[in-house]
Amino acid sequence: MLVAPKAAAVDVHVGSETIGQGYQLINSSGDILKRSRINQFLRLDVLDLSGDKSNSYSFVSSLRFDGDFGITDAESETIEQLQNNQLSVMYAYFDMRNIADSMDLRLGRQLIIDDMDFTMFDGLRFTYHTPWHLGVEVMAGTEVKNAGFLGVISVTQLEVDGDGGDDEQIDERTGIVVGGALTLENLRDHHGKLGYRRIMNTDTDVDAERLYLNYHYRILPQLHVSYAAAYDFVISDVSDIRAEIRSPGIADLLDIELAFWRLVPSFEGSSIFNVFSIEPLNDIDLRFRFHLGKHISTYVGGYLRLFGNDKDEDETVDEGVKDIGAKLGGRAKLGGHGYIGLDASYQTGYGDQTVIDLFAGYGFLDDALKITPRFTAVLFDDAVQERFEANSFGGQLGVSYRIGRMAKFHLLGELNSNRIESMQFRMFGLVDLDFWL
Repeated sequence: MLVAPKAAAVDVHVGSETIGQGYQLINSSGDILKRSRINQFLRLDVLDLSGDKSNSYSFVSSLRFDGDFGITDAESETIEQLQNNQLSVMYAYFDMRNIADSMDLRLGRQLIIDDMDFTMFDGLRFTYHTPWHLGVEVMAGTEVKNAGFLGVISVTQLEVDGDGGDDEQIDERTGIVVGGALTLENLRDHHGKLGYRRIMNTDTDVDAERLYLNYHYRILPQLHVSYAAAYDFVISDVSDIRAEIRSPGIADLLDIELAFWRLVPSFEGSSIFNVFSIEPLNDIDLRFRFHLGKHISTYVGGYLRLFGNDKDEDETVDEGVKDIGAKLGGRAKLGGHGYIGLDASYQTGYGDQTVIDLFAGYGFLDDALKITPRFTAVLFDDAVQERFEANSFGGQLGVSYRIGRMAKFHLLGELNSNRIESMQFRMFGLVDLDFWL
């Protein structure tokens, strides 16, 4: 008796975005610069390579192509930041999960986003899940840079900020990325991570080195506490402290959020900016969110921001620059296919600024066709520098059309008016494809 083997197949997911932009800029000499840009993204994921529905083995990738038809060859050759017709690999890695019921392995170009920083590297990340609600992670590889032998397929804004030092070829050096972390796992009310990361070049000079901790504790269903801190070895100081208390869903009506953030600027290890840019930012933010019904929500809040108020005791200085602000806004649904919303803020101290953002949208043909108008006003007045007073007004009108679940087309027109340009018009177009093979 012959038995046919079970059919096995992988899942292939393809996503594509093509963005076109057309607009004009005025440079310092008053000349008009025309810009006609195109950005293309291609996501290709091959999932469940084993074909047994466990999804234990996968390949994930994202490519990007940028072109600007308004940039001349001379400009792109003399200004490094104006790279044109550039194809880059944003990420591309093999993902192996639940190996021997306890290990995960990721190999390739990866983007790590956490409370410490953004890091893009080519290498290996390994995680071991212990039976005691604790995960152990190690990673090693090379930093993705816009130069070096992989620079031809690398365009990233995630390199460590700095001036590059005295060596003009410092960006050509290979950056070595090493790190690790301990994480709390599978606990309902506790989430936490203790991590370390170091980036150094082949001459063992340290570009970045940080130790960080974050922890979240749900004390009650309506009371959450979280905090995070990072220590930067380059500046030998605590560079980042964050604390937040949230109380969501009070009587199904009110959310309260209180947050504190302290940030000390830190740059590449060789950067001279670390000598001068050491003044911290301290920010306190309070917000109340009201759920007035199933279709209406609103919020009101304020913040206090202090710049450079931390000084040595023997220094005679003022308390630093204060920035005080207030925020309010809300959103309401219009039937089953529309919405309208408002965000407004006012700040004073480090320049007075008022921002009003009114937006709306409505869907037709079972939401296949959507119209999204928007109006924004920015009123700015600097009390120190009188010439820094300006008003800017802008309007947008967007139209999008969706074909099933596979394709979506967007067209957006934007009209702005300010002191430099009485009338500025921009056009944006987007084609979004997303389907399974």
